[in-house]
Amino acid sequence: MASWSSEGRSHDRAESHASTKAATGGRLCKNGCGRKPFGDYSTCCTHCKGASGPHARDCESKQRAGEGVKPVLTEQSGSKRYSSQHAAELAQFLEDSNIKLVRGALLLELRARGAHLPRRQEAEKITLADGMPALVSHEEMKAWAGSSREERFKRPVFVISHCWEAKEHPDPWGYQLKVLCERGGGLETVYKSGRVAIHSHGTLRADAWLFIDYTSIPQFLRTEEDNVFFGRAMENMHLLYSHDATMVLRIEELTPEDAKHDCELATYNLHAECVQQGSVQKLDKNSTPYLERGWCSAERSWASVKRSRGSYDITAAADSLLGAAPLTPKAFEDRLKGGSLKFTHKEDSEAVLSLQKKVFEQAVASAEVLERTLVMSEIKLLGDALLSYKRLQVLNLSRSEFTDSGFKAFLQCVSQVTTLKQIGFSRTGMNNTRASALAEIFQEDSHMRIKHLILRTDYIGDRGVKALASAPKLVSCLTILELENQRRIGDEGAQALADMIRASSILTHLDLRNTSIGALGAKALRETWGGRSDDGLKLPSTKP
Repeated sequence: MASWSSEGRSHDRAESHASTKAATGGRLCKNGCGRKPFGDYSTCCTHCKGASGPHARDCESKQRAGEGVKPVLTEQSGSKRYSSQHAAELAQFLEDSNIKLVRGALLLELRARGAHLPRRQEAEKITLADGMPALVSHEEMKAWAGSSREERFKRPVFVISHCWEAKEHPDPWGYQLKVLCERGGGLETVYKSGRVAIHSHGTLRADAWLFIDYTSIPQFLRTEEDNVFFGRAMENMHLLYSHDATMVLRIEELTPEDAKHDCELATYNLHAECVQQGSVQKLDKNSTPYLERGWCSAERSWASVKRSRGSYDITAAADSLLGAAPLTPKAFEDRLKGGSLKFTHKEDSEAVLSLQKKVFEQAVASAEVLERTLVMSEIKLLGDALLSYKRLQVLNLSRSEFTDSGFKAFLQCVSQVTTLKQIGFSRTGMNNTRASALAEIFQEDSHMRIKHLILRTDYIGDRGVKALASAPKLVSCLTILELENQRRIGDEGAQALADMIRASSILTHLDLRNTSIGALGAKALRETWGGRSDDGLKLPSTKP
């Protein structure tokens, strides 16, 4: 998350517009200490009791950074809106806010020589070994946005969601840099039929582009011009995490104890008013876990509304594809009120909640595709969120981890989304019990009109196929049924599918490759397929 976060991520939350004096209208702390009030409050900090204080530890630094003005976190009257679906809008936001992406080559070079991430101000001056600047220009970003979808997928924009482990520097021991270099380019992205297929973690590519708040946005101490751009960034920062053209990489793991070593790194020295080398031991550290940080949870939530699998914890298992479910505003608010999310400043929680509500409502109002790989706890959250989707047509939860009871409960939520046209539950442990439960939501009284059902590579047998093949609303609506690699389906299941074909005039594609259907079952299917296209019926190879 960016440096404006309240979990100890930087010295300042600098003013967004004009000077502090103008913004505060000349007001001073009501307790007579002579300092400026914080934001709309009447005092400079919560500790101040009178003319001599006492003051909160960061009160002085806030005064010097002009923190008497709150950052603009919610959309202001007249502020610019950006689409989360068009790459050109993302590029325009970066230019309007003077945000620059970081080249993967910079991270690799830093890692090779044991250096730390630089602030944006210092990164601007760095030239890489190949002669390229360390930061991506806005012109390059616009050219990327104007390229084909396929070309953009070859160079995805990675947005890094991470903890600031010290107030002065997010990665004081270089552990996050190590993780990014070893695993940060490597959710392999393969362009297939307009989708991104995710395979596994891998090493960072030198030509990758990344948003890393500390290096992408000017840090403390900012100029007045920087503060203007900073205010623009704050109004729409959620766009980076929720945009369809970005991939959010979460670093949820804090630096392990055995990776914490005494070292020196460059940070901004408030008293010297410049960047200086200093010991990591002198930094103001923060060990709050990722999932307990309000800003981190907000970033995770913003990324969860993406239509595709757009957010992964790269500190999880190497083959992990698990994502996060969209979180309703109520669920997010419940976490806030329950005290499970930590904000240093109360106004941060209110602003983040407002932004989260806006992001969620905008997403569910237009989203037609939702693809996720989830654990059962996230699937429960998705069930609650599904009821808010107004135009959802495609729901794909392949490789998700269901329980039998959890699957049945989730289907009750699915059954209420009557706009759905395609459902996918491949590689989810689908068995006869779950197939029968799925068939239950397609009975005569159902309002579902599913046309495409994908149930590949699991444990469905003849009993489960019989239930699906006899579900009235599947028989009358289904045009494509994919059961490839369901090796427990035999001739008995084939006969049930033949009866389904006979009763349906619209089923045009049936994939039964790599099942256990024998010659008799295959014959029954071919005979009932009739005048439909031969290419639409895909059967296993059978011996005569």
